[in-house]
Amino acid sequence: MTIPKDNEPQRPESEDSFDEAGETHAEVSQTPDIEEQTEVVEDSQVEDADSSSEDAELSEVEVASEQVDVSNEPEEVVEVLERRVSPSPIPILSTPPADPLAPIEDNSPNLDWYEDEAPQGVPDSTEGETAADAPVAENAEAEADDVPETGATEASAQVTVEPDSDETHVFEAIASDDTREFEPVAGDDDTHVIEPVSGDDDTHVFGRVTDSDDTAVLTPTLPDSAGQNSAGPTPDTENQSVPSSSAAVKKPSVSKPSPSSKKQSNSSLSDFESEPERKRSAGKVAAGVLGTVLVLAGAYAGAQWAFSDSIAKGTTVAGVDVGGKSESEAAALLDDKLTSSLSKKMALTAGDLETSIVPADAGVALDSAGTVAGLTGFTLDPVYLWEHLTGGREVQPLLHVDDAKFTATLDSIASSLLVEPVDGTVAFVDGEAVATDAKDGSGVDIKEAQARIVDNLFTTVRPVALSSVATVPTITQEITDSYLEQARQIASGPVTVKVDGQTAEIPVDIFTKDISVEVEGTTMNFAYNGKDLSKEIVKRTTNLLTDAKDARFVFEGGKPVIKAGKAGTTIDEEELVAEFAKAASSETRTAEIKLVEFESEDSVESLKKLGIKEKVASFSTPVPYAPPRTENLRVAAERVTGTLVKPGEEFNLIEVIGPISAANGYHNSGVIVNGVHTEGMGGGLSQMSTTAYNAGFFAGMTDIAHRPHTVWFNRYPMGRESTLYSGSIDMIWRNDSSTGILMRSYISNNQLVVEAWGTKTYEVTTTTSPKRNIVAATTTTSTAANCEAYPKGNDGFNVTVTRKVKEIATGKIVKDEAKSWTYRPDNGVVCKKPEAAADKASKSDE
Repeated sequence: MTIPKDNEPQRPESEDSFDEAGETHAEVSQTPDIEEQTEVVEDSQVEDADSSSEDAELSEVEVASEQVDVSNEPEEVVEVLERRVSPSPIPILSTPPADPLAPIEDNSPNLDWYEDEAPQGVPDSTEGETAADAPVAENAEAEADDVPETGATEASAQVTVEPDSDETHVFEAIASDDTREFEPVAGDDDTHVIEPVSGDDDTHVFGRVTDSDDTAVLTPTLPDSAGQNSAGPTPDTENQSVPSSSAAVKKPSVSKPSPSSKKQSNSSLSDFESEPERKRSAGKVAAGVLGTVLVLAGAYAGAQWAFSDSIAKGTTVAGVDVGGKSESEAAALLDDKLTSSLSKKMALTAGDLETSIVPADAGVALDSAGTVAGLTGFTLDPVYLWEHLTGGREVQPLLHVDDAKFTATLDSIASSLLVEPVDGTVAFVDGEAVATDAKDGSGVDIKEAQARIVDNLFTTVRPVALSSVATVPTITQEITDSYLEQARQIASGPVTVKVDGQTAEIPVDIFTKDISVEVEGTTMNFAYNGKDLSKEIVKRTTNLLTDAKDARFVFEGGKPVIKAGKAGTTIDEEELVAEFAKAASSETRTAEIKLVEFESEDSVESLKKLGIKEKVASFSTPVPYAPPRTENLRVAAERVTGTLVKPGEEFNLIEVIGPISAANGYHNSGVIVNGVHTEGMGGGLSQMSTTAYNAGFFAGMTDIAHRPHTVWFNRYPMGRESTLYSGSIDMIWRNDSSTGILMRSYISNNQLVVEAWGTKTYEVTTTTSPKRNIVAATTTTSTAANCEAYPKGNDGFNVTVTRKVKEIATGKIVKDEAKSWTYRPDNGVVCKKPEAAADKASKSDE
């Protein structure tokens, strides 16, 4: 039985028994003080060495029975000795005492006293005394009722027990007659068995069983004659040194034996429980503990089972109380309360901008069943039972999010909430430098916006404010102010330009209007227009520049030769811009430049590369005698000669020979207007058109535009001729070869000749069909006042002309074409004057 510590009397401490750390010395070493130890053991004996053998044959069963009989007797208060530092290693009892069972002569009538009320004649032990020096009433006579018939008394034994923990274990002695049995009193689970150490027949030494450093002190407790615990202390052993043990054991009190006690064992092993009984006691304790555990486990499991079909009270999901409901009921409640809110617009703001989002449309869905899954059901988890007993918790709703759709929606929202930053600008207006201020922009952080939206899906916070993130313009206000100062310097006055001995002053409003401010990253560049500045300089100077003359082809001896041109002078625009910008940004505001020469576009070298080396085609038509008409052809031939058609360029006859006017050397001559032969400016130039068309036709050029005459003239090939009328009918072909075509035309031997020079690239073959669908020409009489008689010409008919153009280098046919034309009959005209009125009357009279 364990007694509360509040009722335990304090026993004297033995300074030599325990160290400062609270650990007892379990090991006992040999020491020379063997005689002193033996003396203590002999003094502690009560029983005579010649005790009867019959008493020694007391069986273990009887001992156990005696122990049970006295177990209900009042127990003496047991106290625990504090552990002290042992001043030296504790010696081991190396040899048994001479007479371990020698009786102790103790004539003290009653050794039961309290430590603070020692009876007269029994002095307290003093500091420095050893166990051997402690006063013992050796001559005291034991009363007959106090000592068993065998004359044996309980021996005060020093027993060392080492428990497995750091606790101090107190053992309680049970007195039955003169037999002392020790059993543990401490209520821990450790069981410490005290076993005898083998020695000779007369010596019994108790050895340690466990490896712990703790020393258990065995304090025997004897009942007094009145059946009450004796409260008297044993003689004080404080400061006594006992070599054979690490703890000093007080001398037990002696009281009358129990009437039922008849015998005692003469063996020291009888002072302890027998092994079978000890195991039975331990089994009972274990069974009791196990039963308690099973009862508690059953109660715990029952409580868990009772709560397994409902969610803990007070459990909420986004503010919805689902406590006390089953999972299916809770899921239905969440669908009713929360799911509908995902289909409603959620207002969002970022600064002064507003927008909205429908979470369901953005791919957000609530998993109600998944949210409450696991909140019910049987489990041994103590947290589950604790929540049912103390109240539930807030459960986060389980959401399913379509990442792609949600991200796309957030990107769209971010665009609607985006405020673009505004770069600062600098410009020139009416000769002055001006600027616009830079402004920061704002936007939203996509990840932060996503978290903020999800956190407020089921809250009443509307609109949901998204954090705005400032965006800085590329051209900040600081950069703007810096370039504004530079612009003000540029516009601070006119700039003077000195060139080729002349001076031109350019006003501020003139040169600043053409300055453009170009932004590149965080840099502003003031770009000047060199071409416009050159024009302004030329306007303010006299004959500053000279034109260049192109190199050109001329015909000498009927063959083309290159004649060099002449370089001109001009202003280097890049140099002008660089020097002008320096002057505008300086205090002197004066720029000096030089004129540079330049070659014409057509240089000698560039003309040589065109491959003009041979005549590739030539065609001629007869020139009738008609001086004005022939003059028109001569003027046109001069302008055709030397015309260069580069690869990819077109030959346009009217552009080459025009404008067709008297001022340009042309005359009136015969033309056909609406089928009527008459006169017009440039009459006869259709012959130049026909001749030039055929030159291009046989050179392999590509036909772009031409139209034959309405009537056929014998001097032109059928179906392969072209008329011309300024403003309405033109003749054009294109050079698709890789070399240039140089044209030449002249009149010789009453023939108009047109030649094409270059590199022979194509081979041309052609056919002309016979006349078809001939319509005979007739003669008509005209009485018109402006009638001009004209002889009957050719009949009308249809004709088809074909052409194949083969590339000489590859043999490939690059053109295969057929063109048909219908000529009208060229009817003659007879002019007849109208009759006079008198003649008509005379005839009528006749």
